[in-house]
Amino acid sequence: MDSRWDRRLAVSVPEEEVFYLVALLRNSHTRSGQGLQHILEDNARILKLCDTLGCKQYFPTHERQAQWEHHFGSNWELFVEHKRTFDPHAILTPGQNIFRKCQSLLIAAT
Repeated sequence: MDSRWDRRLAVSVPEEEVFYLVALLRNSHTRSGQGLQHILEDNARILKLCDTLGCKQYFPTHERQAQWEHHFGSNWELFVEHKRTFDPHAILTPGQNIFRKCQSLLIAAT
């Protein structure tokens, strides 16, 4: 079966040919009055459970490079190569903290 996904793209998708997207849309108004903090804690528990099931976040907010490596899985090295080739000075997507400027300059030099 031909894949509809170009595996050279910097997107993290499962290795399987068929996969599903599940979206949870919530608001901060709760009947119990617990508010936003309660929802954030629930979200953290849901994400932890999803991680154990091998799920991926569409817009992840990882803080450490090891988390990004886990997120991209077998595509991590390809992602690093793309970054080295197309953004050696780390000017694209600085807010995601995948690569720091000095790291990208070191990567480009190797």
